[in-house]
Amino acid sequence: MGCGSSSGSGLPAPPGSPRHKAPGTSAPYLRKAEGLAAQGKLREAAGCMQEAVGLDPSNGRLHTLLGEMMKRAGMPGFLAEFKLGAETPHPVSEAERANGDASRAASCVRYAAVLAEGHDDVTQAFEVYQEAHRLDPTNAEAYVERALLLWELEDRSDADDAGERSAALKSALAIEADGVVLAAAHAQLANILLQKGRRKDAVHHARQALQLDGGARTLLRSDEAFRFEDEAQAAGCDAARPAVAVS
Repeated sequence: MGCGSSSGSGLPAPPGSPRHKAPGTSAPYLRKAEGLAAQGKLREAAGCMQEAVGLDPSNGRLHTLLGEMMKRAGMPGFLAEFKLGAETPHPVSEAERANGDASRAASCVRYAAVLAEGHDDVTQAFEVYQEAHRLDPTNAEAYVERALLLWELEDRSDADDAGERSAALKSALAIEADGVVLAAAHAQLANILLQKGRRKDAVHHARQALQLDGGARTLLRSDEAFRFEDEAQAAGCDAARPAVAVS
């Protein structure tokens, strides 16, 4: 198949190069790229993924996957691929159009998260999160990631975005989502409630977060994570207790 070898360097060729072929099936290249990535051969994987994109450049999902592999390999140009993944349709049949919108929304969330790294382009990141909400209102990760960015900006600028953050997080908690995503939402709600002086409710949400995902401890502010857990046990908080509203 020649992935990662036709240019001699293992790097993806730029658009317009001989490696951009006429339309065809990208599936074999996609499978090989995923296999190489699983082996940790990220540059070779990116080369194969470039072949896939060259065969199917109108498939936004492939651009997102290429951006991910290039970023993991430390290669330049990944941001442009994430952008194409967010802006290019994800082809599906007309009957499955909602699935295509959901797939593109997931690409938007990934692109926005990359834009927000280091707070380099937060304005565009927020715009891309809004596009994700429009495409798929049930994508809980979009709400959680937007709330996390608001939290980080609050730390930097001392702005009070707690109301907007809590609204985004409540939207996430209303969706049946992955446990890790819901854990992040609970952890951030715990932070907001603690900030509002509602310690008992904060303890409850912190415990909910830790029960869903022990890794959520890193999202709890300062050393509160350990005190949350201890106080939750002492208070006899129950995971079945209804979620606390944030006002």
